[in-house]
Amino acid sequence: MAWKLAVDIGTTKIKVGLGTTDIQKAWCKDTWDEALSIIEQYLDKVAKVFIISVRDIKLNITTHRDKFVWLTQKTPTPIQWAYDGLGVDRRANMIAGYKMLGSPLLVIDMGTATTVDLLVDRKHQGGLILPGVSYSCEFYRKKLSHLNIKPDFMITEQVPLIGRSTNECAAAGIVWGEVTRIEGIIQRFKQQTEGVKIIFTGGWGWLGAKFMGYRYDVHLTLRGILWWGEWLSS
Repeated sequence: MAWKLAVDIGTTKIKVGLGTTDIQKAWCKDTWDEALSIIEQYLDKVAKVFIISVRDIKLNITTHRDKFVWLTQKTPTPIQWAYDGLGVDRRANMIAGYKMLGSPLLVIDMGTATTVDLLVDRKHQGGLILPGVSYSCEFYRKKLSHLNIKPDFMITEQVPLIGRSTNECAAAGIVWGEVTRIEGIIQRFKQQTEGVKIIFTGGWGWLGAKFMGYRYDVHLTLRGILWWGEWLSS
């Protein structure tokens, strides 16, 4: 099987994945130049480089341009979407989730924002977009700067329900407030969609595994990009 690269240009980070039929190695970078340095190491070895982007960015690609394939909102997919403007990252997530778990499926991506998407029989039913954990942390830094609260440094797998310092209280409020909010949304989906499967992804998606007991796949988007590109090429 030919090697391929999957590239996810997100809101704040750029992820690169390498694999044949699945992601076998991955990197997370802050800038395109850093990501490109990884990509260039493998350009002679890979058949294709599949890319999605949720932001406008000018890319400096000087060699092997024929190997780069952009996956956009207009690119065909094996799934029927609820609306045209759905983000390419959410599309990739559902393509991967469906291949891994089937349907009905609820994909929860806890990144800069938190997105929730429902898929039934290869048909996207729609979803929700919520302010994410990062937004809550930013609120404390910007709106309560005089308190010097930095809750993101306190958010770990051992966040207590009851904090014993200002920072710990803020971290507990963010984590348990988010867990309660997401769990409530999940329960509503379970009530209306029997047998729905749940999978989390995104930088904060580990909260879904640690505090709610659901499956978490940090590379779900990269897998979706790879499998989307494979489907397109088949």
